[in-house]
Amino acid sequence: MGDTRAGGHHGSTLVMEAIARELAIRGVDAAVVGPVRSEFDVARLRTIDGVVINGEGALHVRSPKALLISQFARRARDLGIPCFLVNTVMDECDEDVIQGFPALTGVFCREPRSLERAKSYGATAKLCPDVTLAIETPKDIKWHAGEKVIVTDSTLGSVNKLLHAFARRTHAAFLPMRTRPQVPIFSSKKAFMRIVKYEVRHKIGNVLPGNFTADRFGCAVGSADAFLRAIAGGTKFIVSGRFHGACLAMRLGVPFLAVRSITHKVESLLDDAQLSHKLIDLETLKSTTRLDSLFAAATWSDTDQARCRNYVANAQKAVAECFDDVVAQIAVERARA
Repeated sequence: MGDTRAGGHHGSTLVMEAIARELAIRGVDAAVVGPVRSEFDVARLRTIDGVVINGEGALHVRSPKALLISQFARRARDLGIPCFLVNTVMDECDEDVIQGFPALTGVFCREPRSLERAKSYGATAKLCPDVTLAIETPKDIKWHAGEKVIVTDSTLGSVNKLLHAFARRTHAAFLPMRTRPQVPIFSSKKAFMRIVKYEVRHKIGNVLPGNFTADRFGCAVGSADAFLRAIAGGTKFIVSGRFHGACLAMRLGVPFLAVRSITHKVESLLDDAQLSHKLIDLETLKSTTRLDSLFAAATWSDTDQARCRNYVANAQKAVAECFDDVVAQIAVERARA
């Protein structure tokens, strides 16, 4: 549960593909059932062996999905069905949400701050970095250094506009992580409307580029593969306004500077990877008129590259261990039933 592909975002698409892949290679017959819902089909729940919920962006006080996950976990426990929350950030949550965390069989948090928070809420929690760090990439997608500087968008509207203005002012390439929702166009009315809206805005943005409203769609690319190729090919560095922009840069070994996003997830990721000096504040971006003034901060030392490689390698091991653990616990509960 917790399919985020309908949102139209490369990171969310790759997260869902990675979760499905990790389960499939372990012999799990996984049925993706869309977003977390408030309604519970008890009859259907009784036919399954376990539930894996994608916790991406869900567990904080501003997310309506947090209470739905908490409610679902309690219902699954009452039915004797193991329920796991994976790939999650854990920030401050309301008390009625917190009450459901002990009902989860296991919680896998993307970074240490979330892990500490989950444990304080009574969850059985472990650390497992973001699953996009373990994605398989085509062999021909490799970072080779060049002179291109890429600026991504942000999940925060005000930061989005600031990043676009920075890109325009410094003649960097603006590359949003939004994309065409990766779901069938007729899968739902909402999917149909989102896809049509994206396609129309994308075409208009291509014809009339230059302002933020146009470029946030017109500069977007239609697939995760195209996005990965764009950030890997001839890039000097990336300024990422999104958590998954930083993750994908790390996966490919591309130098980057990161901007804070909603919750603590970006700074905690960088702390965990010993790359906290790659966090750039908004005031610096506002005052920057020439890209060469950022070259010193953006250039990665041999130590930076080694820390990045080690973090990605350890993340890939942790992701494998996470899904080994999930599948093993589901198998144990199935044998008991």
